[in-house]
Amino acid sequence: MRGKRIHTLFTSAFIHRNWMHLLFNTTVVYGLGYDMFGTTSQEYGTLTAYLLTPLLFLLLISLPNLLQCCQKRKDFFFTSMGASGLSFGLYGFSALFFPLQPMGSVVFPFISNALQGWICGLLILILLTQIKKSRINKYLHIAAYSIGALVALFVRPKSIQEIFYFIIN
Repeated sequence: MRGKRIHTLFTSAFIHRNWMHLLFNTTVVYGLGYDMFGTTSQEYGTLTAYLLTPLLFLLLISLPNLLQCCQKRKDFFFTSMGASGLSFGLYGFSALFFPLQPMGSVVFPFISNALQGWICGLLILILLTQIKKSRINKYLHIAAYSIGALVALFVRPKSIQEIFYFIIN
């Protein structure tokens, strides 16, 4: 993003460290992108889903990268690569679009809905930031996950009411 290269906020998603990184990200983006399209189509209609999905993809790629670039603006050697921001943004979006959707977990049997799954995912991401020797961009993942959740709440404001209802009861 240095200089006038604003387009790199988006194009960095097409560069990956290795084939496994690329394969993982494309699988997650395909699956959760399909879910995003389906849920927005279910709630607002197919035409809206066709218009909204590419816009949300651009937002979920660019905004986490923009936040990270602002944070690392003085580090000349910093580069961003991969679509992990989009992947984690889609995770956050999928969990909070329908927050009370029943959900189970083999690993965490106390999770009963998507909101609890989202909270558990956030706590795991925060715990993973404590691993010091890692080349993974952990803070980008947390930012993208949170941005995806905020986008879901913005796109479907009824989710906020559902969350408050769940907390109160």
